[in-house]
Amino acid sequence: MSHRPALFVILLLTFGFLAAREPAHAENLCQKTVRTQLEKEAIPLEDVAGVRFFQQTLGPTPTFRRRDRITGYDAWVKFHSCEGNFVLQLNQWCQFRTSYWKGDCADSLGKGS
Repeated sequence: MSHRPALFVILLLTFGFLAAREPAHAENLCQKTVRTQLEKEAIPLEDVAGVRFFQQTLGPTPTFRRRDRITGYDAWVKFHSCEGNFVLQLNQWCQFRTSYWKGDCADSLGKGS
């Protein structure tokens, strides 16, 4: 019995996992978490002007010698109605960690938080 099908599946899953952690793919994966948190905060989605994602990394380690290790993402949400951002900090699997406000949006959209 050949082990090629099993090896192919393992390689496919491994590649898929690694590719999903690259910036362009992470943006797609993290959108759902951002939307969910905006809804929990009662922030009107129609006021969102855009979302920019930034990787959080640790430098090379003995385990990850060739590249930085991704530790999470920051999602900066920009709005039409105010100057500032709602920043969501997510882990490397796009799960919500915490959030905070920058600029004057906290008064109008964050209900003073």
